[in-house]
Amino acid sequence: MATAVFQSLADNWDQAIANGVSQTVSLALQANATQLTTMLTIFVIFLGVLTAFGRVTWTAFIFAMSRASMVSLLLTAAYFNQFIQDPAMNTIPRWIAQSVAGAGGPKAGPQQFDQLRDQVIARQATILQQSTGLTMIAERFETAIIVWLIEAELALSFILWEFSRGMMGLLVATAPFIIGLFLFETTRSIATNLGGAAMTLLVMQLMLSILLQLEIDADSTFMQTALGEGGVDVQIDNLASIFVFFLFGVVMTILIPTTAAQIGSGMIPSAAPLSSAPMRGAAAAGREAARGGVAVARGATRLVRGER
Repeated sequence: MATAVFQSLADNWDQAIANGVSQTVSLALQANATQLTTMLTIFVIFLGVLTAFGRVTWTAFIFAMSRASMVSLLLTAAYFNQFIQDPAMNTIPRWIAQSVAGAGGPKAGPQQFDQLRDQVIARQATILQQSTGLTMIAERFETAIIVWLIEAELALSFILWEFSRGMMGLLVATAPFIIGLFLFETTRSIATNLGGAAMTLLVMQLMLSILLQLEIDADSTFMQTALGEGGVDVQIDNLASIFVFFLFGVVMTILIPTTAAQIGSGMIPSAAPLSSAPMRGAAAAGREAARGGVAVARGATRLVRGER
């Protein structure tokens, strides 16, 4: 009988995350409404003045107004949920799982974990049915250890999966406070960095889904190979092969966050533009201070020598 251990855990965890994110986003959007209005008013006034005096072109003005309109729409409850919260938390992760597993496969990531676990438990049950009597205690003990190790590997992958879900919820709840910074050139990279972090988490979920599907296919292959062949020893050896393959999967799982971060970092801009202007100002101030110090030293030398 199939069980839904990981699915039940994910339902409780995901529901708690979804409720927390929805409440936080709702309160954040209400709290930021006044600040957003003030920010947009200042932005439009200053940009309008610069455009009127020819310091900004009409093309740049139109693009800036379009950007301001987009930000103001995204920071409303309806559009934020439609274009940010629901796609990041539900639509894209569900689409990833369906695309990787196929139309007849699992509909969500946790169901993939349950499918793997059910196949392993079914193989364990087959071995235990053949391992009766006192002479087969060692075989039953070996089987239990292998199954426990496989479930530990599945639990590690599941924790990483739910970690990405929790972090995505954290980013979505942070977005209402950050998106407004996209209006200004100096702070635009902060909002873009948020998008890069979200992209990293989505890539990580995609890689985990692909890895899970690979393990499902390999698990099924190992089981089909052992059907009707040999006795208990062959079945246990087949289960050990599944464990070794899962062990490779754990190593790949550990490397997935780093790989996903390298892919997602392509969307994250460098922080150099933020620091270049202050560094240039500091360098200029340093040069002026050095010149002033040299002038003071020369004046002091002349004073000591009695020169005018």
